[in-house]
Amino acid sequence: MKKSIITTAAFPFIPAEINIAHMASTYIPADVYNRFMNLFGNDAFLVCATDVHGVWVKRELKKSDTDIKSLVDSFHNKYLKIFESLNIKFSNYGRTDSKLLYDLVNDSLVTLKENGFINKKVSKIYYCNQCLEYLPKRFRIESSGTTQTGKLKLDDSDDKNMVCGFCMSHDVEEVETEHWFMDIPKGVDLIKNEVDKQNDSRVKKYLQSVINNGLSEWDFTRDDYYGIRLPFGTKNQYVYLWYDSLVGYLSLVPTGQAMDKVAYRHFLGKNIIYYHGIVWPLILKKGFNFDSIDFQISARGFLNLSATDKELIDVEEAVCNYEPDYLRFYVAHRTPDSFNDFVFTINELKETVNNILCRQVGGFFNRCRSILRNNNVLSVPENGVRNEIFEETLSRINTYISDMEINKALLEVIGYIKKCGNVINKQCIYKNPSQEQLELLCKMMAGGLLLIAPFIPGIVENYNIFDGFKLDNIKNIEFLQGKKITYTDSTWRQIND
Repeated sequence: MKKSIITTAAFPFIPAEINIAHMASTYIPADVYNRFMNLFGNDAFLVCATDVHGVWVKRELKKSDTDIKSLVDSFHNKYLKIFESLNIKFSNYGRTDSKLLYDLVNDSLVTLKENGFINKKVSKIYYCNQCLEYLPKRFRIESSGTTQTGKLKLDDSDDKNMVCGFCMSHDVEEVETEHWFMDIPKGVDLIKNEVDKQNDSRVKKYLQSVINNGLSEWDFTRDDYYGIRLPFGTKNQYVYLWYDSLVGYLSLVPTGQAMDKVAYRHFLGKNIIYYHGIVWPLILKKGFNFDSIDFQISARGFLNLSATDKELIDVEEAVCNYEPDYLRFYVAHRTPDSFNDFVFTINELKETVNNILCRQVGGFFNRCRSILRNNNVLSVPENGVRNEIFEETLSRINTYISDMEINKALLEVIGYIKKCGNVINKQCIYKNPSQEQLELLCKMMAGGLLLIAPFIPGIVENYNIFDGFKLDNIKNIEFLQGKKITYTDSTWRQIND
């Protein structure tokens, strides 16, 4: 029996600004993967949620006149709008303030404690006497600016240089208090076992190096925080948002699906591999007592924001200037299936869309349509002709998608289009074609539509001339013969200078 596939995308947390970098590393690859999984006939679901917890939410409430519901609703709806603008289609998009998630977090923490994986210890925390906030590390270390990919450069060589990231005060005090820690080193053997199952060699190598360097206990407790209250400890202690974010994936599993009987496929940036590869399996095994886990991680590098054209960074601005599916195609074509960082430019966007999507891919569909129309083909011929190029390409794409390699899958689709164009030229299908050749032409065109659909779901129908031919399941091509053809003149327009 096939497992259902739960494709996860890392949760955006309030008040994060989602930009094209997040789309490239996480959301577009996850969406394309999930669409392919469904195309291949799997029971697949893409899930995500707005992370509504954390110190920033508390700060936002302090400086605004709004209530928590209005604040969270505002960001939640904003994120949904951004995702929808790029045709990201979630099966379930929730929030981390759901009752189900609260219950799952509490139950798992109690179980972890009972299994001996949670202990109370003295922890050093830091408090700003100026703005009266407890400070996570990134909000208490002197920063020397940002990296090219927008990450803070932290200088923690001297604790005396500590500064509050909220009010910039140097009046930061070290305080000792009792916190709850997850004993990650105690679970090293089970973590190693799950790491060894990772298909992505880069992810596996990174996680193995983390383990070899020695695992540390994890202080997941926060004081005077906005989040889920700890089921044990003092009344003002809360769960760090990363814990409930990981458990949050389980809360989004469709009703009726057993959480331990599905396959999880995580898409994320390279900076959060640790939580998914080290902490996640320990929570599942010892917090939920899962007998086995089926999960894979796919991580990508960062977009170099300093070298990327500003017009492309803000999603709302980008979709105002360019067709959303053009952006999806470009992002998938430009973002490598690796940890390497990358750059987006308007000139490269135009070149990719104009030369590859419009001229090569769109040109192929337009050529097929013209040949069929010129030969007055009103329905797909029925002679049982095989499209061997499609069968061979589909096998390779299936492998790439199974390995969560989105860029390689797109390059394979483009290669399919080129091979089909060569067949047209070699067989001179444009000159007095036979019924067998016209059938092959229909099948090559239909195959291309199916394979490109996950990348450009909004505009792919412009070239779908086959009545009732749905692009949601690869097996639909088996029923292409005999379908009526309705001709249109829709095209993909190139981006003008």
